[in-house]
Amino acid sequence: MPQIRKNIRLPDKNSPGFKEDLLRMLIDYTREVGDLINGALQLGPDNLNCYIYTVTNTGNADVEFSFANTLKRIPVGYLIISISKAGIIYKGSTVWTTTTIYLKCNVANAEVKILVF
Repeated sequence: MPQIRKNIRLPDKNSPGFKEDLLRMLIDYTREVGDLINGALQLGPDNLNCYIYTVTNTGNADVEFSFANTLKRIPVGYLIISISKAGIIYKGSTVWTTTTIYLKCNVANAEVKILVF
């Protein structure tokens, strides 16, 4: 995965072409950032403080199921990446904690892939 350079070498401020060199360096760096955002930024744990969970069985319809939260903080939301049945995932009534997430599914025994952030 492409990454932005962390060590930027600035031109020598005493050189005769300092302004032009600095401008060229800033333009190149801005292009790198733009290329990364426009073409290579992926939604996932490498770029966001999130985690992708797979729940293999949600259990009975409309009954709360839980799974471990490994974010080390209380999540703020979730996105359903995939679900094995025509169903809806929604937040359960139990408050999320730094260790556990609670959701419900309106159909029984679905397999769900969830991005939690």
